[in-house]
Amino acid sequence: MFFYKERGVMGQLQLEEGYLLYKCAKKIKDGIILEIGSYKGKSANFLLRGIDDGTTLHCVDTWDNNGMTEGKYNTYNIFERNIPESKKKQLIKHRGSSEDMAKKWDGKKIDLLFIDGDHSRHAVESDFYNWSKFVKKGSYILFHDYTNPCGVKDFVDELVSKGLVEKVDLVKSIYISRMK
Repeated sequence: MFFYKERGVMGQLQLEEGYLLYKCAKKIKDGIILEIGSYKGKSANFLLRGIDDGTTLHCVDTWDNNGMTEGKYNTYNIFERNIPESKKKQLIKHRGSSEDMAKKWDGKKIDLLFIDGDHSRHAVESDFYNWSKFVKKGSYILFHDYTNPCGVKDFVDELVSKGLVEKVDLVKSIYISRMK
């Protein structure tokens, strides 16, 4: 397997979850994938390795390590080092808060949205409502850390009960939903 490099990139993503991201990215043809919360680049690596030449990955992060257990520090240079050189032309970085970056978004439709930023209920809710309006109907929205004790599960369960998204699957802690 060519995922050897991702094993050395620090992050909360398990290998099986990374492979899921890779497979989801492979399904997108000439599209846009947007990741909220890129940390040191582990999930971005899997997404980039799965995309075709016509697809771009947009990463939204402050790269200030806000909300991570080891405390606040700048992870931007680590992220940059961890991105494969051959895929950098397909990567667009948006440095700032998810809310601010959504306000600046050019309105292009998103084919896959991966929400993995701040995991408090308020932040996940904000990420969803700020970005879901740009997600194509029928496209996937993935939520990381659904099974962990944080605000993700309660909010996602509420979205499903309201009929805003439908459950597709759960792989480890990634909840896969489809935009209705």
